[in-house]
Amino acid sequence: MGRDFWRDAYGEEPDQVIVEDHVLDGELEGLQLGRALALGCGSGPNALKLAERGWSVVGVDWAENAIELARQSAKARALDATFLVADIAEWVPPGTFDLVISI
Repeated sequence: MGRDFWRDAYGEEPDQVIVEDHVLDGELEGLQLGRALALGCGSGPNALKLAERGWSVVGVDWAENAIELARQSAKARALDATFLVADIAEWVPPGTFDLVISI
């Protein structure tokens, strides 16, 4: 599946959260807040959940319209999240991260 498929896969609404709250809470238990990287984040539902919990998040996906939805959601909710359009197979992260997710 290429870029066109993923670009067209996102409509006007953000995709649904994949990770349930209780699962995410269990996985994050005991971790100190820091910088999180969400690879292939789509419209950002899981990245936004991390930002809601206090993480500083960078989300990356190559679907421009999905990233725009993520940016709009983060701005509307005043969350510490940045979303970038990039191919994660070639993209070089800016610095280090305390948590990386790819869901």
